[in-house]
Amino acid sequence: MIALAGAQVCITGGARGIGAAAAAAAAERGATVWIGDRDLAAATETAKSLGRRVNALHLDVTDESSFKDFVGTVSDRGPIDMFVNNAGIQHMGRFVDQDLEALQRELAINLGAVLTGTHLVLPDMIRRGRGHVVNVSSMAGKITTPGIATYSASKFGVVALDRAIRAELAGTGVTLTTVMPAATNTELTAGVRLRLQPTLQPEQVAAAIVASANHTRGEVTVPRYLAPMGIFEEVIPRGSCGASSDSSAAPSTARSIRPSGAPTSNAAGRRENRTVRDESESGRHAGHDQSPSVDVDRHRLECARRGSHPR
Repeated sequence: MIALAGAQVCITGGARGIGAAAAAAAAERGATVWIGDRDLAAATETAKSLGRRVNALHLDVTDESSFKDFVGTVSDRGPIDMFVNNAGIQHMGRFVDQDLEALQRELAINLGAVLTGTHLVLPDMIRRGRGHVVNVSSMAGKITTPGIATYSASKFGVVALDRAIRAELAGTGVTLTTVMPAATNTELTAGVRLRLQPTLQPEQVAAAIVASANHTRGEVTVPRYLAPMGIFEEVIPRGSCGASSDSSAAPSTARSIRPSGAPTSNAAGRRENRTVRDESESGRHAGHDQSPSVDVDRHRLECARRGSHPR
């Protein structure tokens, strides 16, 4: 357990969205917060708006040297008590239609950067016998989500990575929580239509992040009633529920999260690939502001809320 009052907290992708909300929540609880973001101007503006407890530093999570500088700068001012890997991007469209370089970069940011950040902060935490890491994944890390195959792979990867590391941390006094939010409403998802999934506010996800410093549970879904969904998908026969790993489901899922008014095809009749959250468009590492809509029927979602099996 980490008491946030007087603690040093680091948050990647902290200029906007969930990262900024988590910074605000941690600062309200008395922590000194360091937000790292590729968009230093936006991070600095966010830090100023949140008060004297919040500081901004440049961070490119795909650059190991930049990551080391970020961690080193904060460590020079005292030990890091809590580290939140939040930066991420998302590309949307059929896997075979995506640019391969873009997909590899998506993996590098969403999974590779989590690995880097966790690897850099754990040694000192273990040496001190104290510390807490939060890696922000997604419900896409538990449920099949056609149309965002690489994003889903990266989030499944974070869940698996964290489970293995968590087992290795047993008895060290250091804890690790994986936070898996559903769709979250931010400026980055303005105009995006989300079907059959609860829409969260960044502050709700931020509350789950900071609360983990106290309870240190291994995995947290936001909202909590979605936790059984991954299990239901495994035990229910294919075709009896809305989510499917069939490639034919990808167009439907892509339509469900396409910005309103956006074209659905090009002259060749192929579905246009859309980037929902992409550093190349925004000039920064976006926070985890949206998990994609999962095409699940309402009865199954209600069963998950009650903790029972759908009929």
